[in-house]
Amino acid sequence: MHRIMHAYRRRNRIILFDEVDINTQIEVEVSGQKIVKSLLIRAANRKSVEQLSREIKAGQSEDSGGERRCRETLAFLTIPARSGRSSGEP
Repeated sequence: MHRIMHAYRRRNRIILFDEVDINTQIEVEVSGQKIVKSLLIRAANRKSVEQLSREIKAGQSEDSGGERRCRETLAFLTIPARSGRSSGEP
């Protein structure tokens, strides 16, 4: 409704957008484990609150490879951290 709210200033110019995309983080459950997932909602300024809510709920329930990402993240987190170089390293 108020297009200026979709704008930002870059140097001495005002950049206006016709559509507003929202990128947010949502919590999803994968294999009994809760993880954070990124959700992109396109043209949010043209949607009602009910439509936005449906998209968020759909993003929480759809399976988009989240289980694989969860396993990979958990595997990465179990790698021991290096505390520094030993005296024999260059």
